[in-house]
Amino acid sequence: MSLLLRKVDETPLDVRYSSVQVLPGVHTFLVDCQLQSQGTTRHEIKAELAAGVRYRIGADTGRGNRECENVHLTALN
Repeated sequence: MSLLLRKVDETPLDVRYSSVQVLPGVHTFLVDCQLQSQGTTRHEIKAELAAGVRYRIGADTGRGNRECENVHLTALN
């Protein structure tokens, strides 16, 4: 599985970016979830981010790892 950050708020991102810095507050992330041989699904995450906290995008897969059921942000600190 690979997760690609495609857009933050209204700013599209090139696939070469694997991380971004944003100010604290509410942000919207557009994420593509690619499963080998199963295609790509697109997910939107809207979250309020805190100052000084790092986040990681993660995904939950469905039965048999055939689809991305949910994409989410997890605080690391």
